[in-house]
Amino acid sequence: MRLSLAPMGELLQVKAIWLDESAQEGLEQAGITVDSKVYIVHKTYGDALILGVGERRVAVGEELARKIIVESDSSTQDCCQMSFGITLRKRFGLF
Repeated sequence: MRLSLAPMGELLQVKAIWLDESAQEGLEQAGITVDSKVYIVHKTYGDALILGVGERRVAVGEELARKIIVESDSSTQDCCQMSFGITLRKRFGLF
Protein backbone atom coordinates (compact mmCIF):
# COMPACT_ATOMS: atom_id res chain seq x y z
CA MET A 1 0.00 0.00 0.00
CA ARG A 2 1.09 3.58 -0.41
CA LEU A 3 2.39 5.32 2.70
CA SER A 4 -0.19 8.07 2.19
CA LEU A 5 -2.98 5.48 2.75
CA ALA A 6 -1.45 3.71 5.76
CA PRO A 7 -3.10 4.02 9.19
CA MET A 8 -1.56 6.05 11.99
CA GLY A 9 0.47 4.25 14.64
CA GLU A 10 0.96 1.02 12.71
CA LEU A 11 4.52 -0.19 12.21
CA LEU A 12 5.30 -0.35 8.50
CA GLN A 13 8.17 -1.72 6.49
CA VAL A 14 9.22 0.22 3.40
CA LYS A 15 9.07 -2.12 0.40
CA ALA A 16 9.76 0.25 -2.51
CA ILE A 17 10.46 3.91 -3.21
CA TRP A 18 9.33 5.16 -6.61
CA LEU A 19 11.70 8.11 -6.94
CA ASP A 20 14.82 8.90 -8.91
CA GLU A 21 18.18 8.38 -7.22
CA SER A 22 18.74 12.02 -6.25
CA ALA A 23 15.38 12.21 -4.47
CA GLN A 24 16.02 8.85 -2.76
CA GLU A 25 19.27 10.21 -1.34
CA GLY A 26 17.32 12.81 0.64
CA LEU A 27 15.11 10.11 2.10
CA GLU A 28 18.17 8.01 2.95
CA GLN A 29 19.60 10.91 4.94
CA ALA A 30 16.36 10.95 6.92
CA GLY A 31 16.64 7.20 7.55
CA ILE A 32 13.95 6.11 5.09
CA THR A 33 15.23 3.32 2.85
CA VAL A 34 13.86 0.08 1.42
CA ASP A 35 13.39 -2.37 4.34
CA SER A 36 13.46 0.39 6.98
CA LYS A 37 10.64 0.51 9.52
CA VAL A 38 8.52 3.62 9.97
CA TYR A 39 5.21 4.57 11.51
CA ILE A 40 2.89 7.53 11.05
CA VAL A 41 2.86 9.71 14.14
CA HIS A 42 0.50 12.35 12.76
CA LYS A 43 -1.42 13.14 9.57
CA THR A 44 -2.03 16.84 9.08
CA TYR A 45 -5.21 18.20 7.56
CA GLY A 46 -3.23 19.61 4.65
CA ASP A 47 -0.72 17.49 2.87
CA ALA A 48 1.91 16.24 5.30
CA LEU A 49 2.63 13.19 7.41
CA ILE A 50 4.90 13.11 10.44
CA LEU A 51 6.76 9.80 10.49
CA GLY A 52 8.57 8.07 13.29
CA VAL A 53 11.86 6.73 11.95
CA GLY A 54 13.75 5.19 14.83
CA GLU A 55 13.95 7.89 17.49
CA ARG A 56 13.54 10.70 14.94
CA ARG A 57 10.50 12.43 13.48
CA VAL A 58 10.45 13.22 9.77
CA ALA A 59 7.89 15.30 7.87
CA VAL A 60 6.91 13.93 4.45
CA GLY A 61 4.61 15.62 1.95
CA GLU A 62 1.52 13.85 0.60
CA GLU A 63 2.92 13.65 -2.94
CA LEU A 64 6.12 12.02 -1.70
CA ALA A 65 4.16 9.67 0.60
CA ARG A 66 2.26 8.35 -2.43
CA LYS A 67 5.59 7.22 -3.92
CA ILE A 68 6.66 5.18 -0.89
CA ILE A 69 5.24 1.66 -0.83
CA VAL A 70 4.90 0.05 2.59
CA GLU A 71 3.63 -3.16 4.13
CA SER A 72 2.34 -3.74 7.64
CA ASP A 73 5.00 -5.29 9.86
CA SER A 74 2.77 -7.34 12.15
CA SER A 75 5.70 -9.19 13.73
CA THR A 76 6.65 -6.10 15.73
CA GLN A 77 3.26 -4.37 15.83
CA ASP A 78 2.84 -4.49 19.61
CA CYS A 79 6.27 -2.93 20.12
CA CYS A 80 5.41 -0.01 17.85
CA GLN A 81 2.03 0.63 19.46
CA MET A 82 3.63 0.53 22.89
CA SER A 83 6.37 2.96 21.80
CA PHE A 84 3.79 5.19 20.11
CA GLY A 85 1.66 5.26 23.27
CA ILE A 86 4.63 6.07 25.48
CA THR A 87 5.67 8.86 23.11
CA LEU A 88 2.17 10.37 23.25
CA ARG A 89 1.98 10.09 27.04
CA LYS A 90 5.34 11.81 27.47
CA ARG A 91 4.43 14.52 24.97
CA PHE A 92 1.13 15.35 26.65
CA GLY A 93 2.30 14.88 30.24
CA LEU A 94 0.21 11.79 30.94
CA PHE A 95 3.17 9.83 32.23
